[in-house]
Amino acid sequence: YIYKTAIAIGSRNVELGKNHFLVDGVSITNSTFPMALKDPTHGSITIDKIGEEEFRIGWGTSSSSITVSIIGIFVNVDVQSDGDDFVESVGMMGKYGSGEMLDRQGKSMDPKDMNAFGMEWQVKSDKSDPTLFSTVEGPQWPESGCVMPEWV
Repeated sequence: YIYKTAIAIGSRNVELGKNHFLVDGVSITNSTFPMALKDPTHGSITIDKIGEEEFRIGWGTSSSSITVSIIGIFVNVDVQSDGDDFVESVGMMGKYGSGEMLDRQGKSMDPKDMNAFGMEWQVKSDKSDPTLFSTVEGPQWPESGCVMPEWV
């Protein structure tokens, strides 16, 4: 299950989970919200706490935002866009706007084979993927693939 998320916006990195809040790898406690961060690409990034375990991240003059909700031990990520902010985004959530499942080369994948899709997007440890999380956990490519539940 997904219990943490890491979001890169420009040069800044925000990591959120149950009782877990880091900005650029530094643990944040007892913060006053909204929190403002500076970024050379987007100018300013705002993080606002909108619920007990719910945060909204916005940037620059865009009305686009990413809302992260922690529900029990699970994490929900909701992306809202006012236009072209995510038009090139592809990954575990599919292609932005359509949800089409694409591999790393942009080719369509079988939407019925979620296991192959997950393996395709496993974080690579060979420097081809940026490091977003503050700690390395679980199996790491290429030494090991994702650990599949026994019932799969």
